[in-house]
Amino acid sequence: MSFIDEANSFYKSYCNADPWDIAPFSSIKKMENDTRGQFGEKIISEAFHLDSKNAFDMDYGNGNHHEDGIYDLKINNKRIEVKTSCHTKSFVWQHEPLYEKDVYDYVIFIDFTYDCFYISYVSREELPLSIDGTKKVPTFFGTKKGTLRKEKMDGYKLDFSRKTISLLNQAGRCKVFNDSSTLEDIKNFISGAFNI
Repeated sequence: MSFIDEANSFYKSYCNADPWDIAPFSSIKKMENDTRGQFGEKIISEAFHLDSKNAFDMDYGNGNHHEDGIYDLKINNKRIEVKTSCHTKSFVWQHEPLYEKDVYDYVIFIDFTYDCFYISYVSREELPLSIDGTKKVPTFFGTKKGTLRKEKMDGYKLDFSRKTISLLNQAGRCKVFNDSSTLEDIKNFISGAFNI
């Protein structure tokens, strides 16, 4: 263990410090929610702009309302919403708003922890959102369900736990990345996920 690792470990153990203070991804935690969301959109957007020969039709919508829905990016006519989060002290990643209505096709979740991040994806139909609770939830969400946010009318809040991340990973819907991961790594995972 290096001296810096020893110092960081001591600091975390004896100073009641927030581990985010010395984490590799601490700058992301310090961002305002909207800024963090824009950073997530930038990651996905830049991943698909790496290769000038690619056949992706990228429409960077920046979360605006479009004629065909509410989404952040459009890749090969697939409307994609990007949700970016840092975990809370209890290791919960919060995502909102998510919609049950047909305003996007897929959601990409980018969930940061101290020293890595997870990218997960699901189709809108697979999201565990339902006002009446009758929707069948895929096994990779376990018993997880979204919470309807009254102030958003039809917007839901969906929290991920470590178990949710693990279930998504087991289903092949999630991959872990770290500070040595490349945009090409992200692109390859997402391209395979959406068959694009």
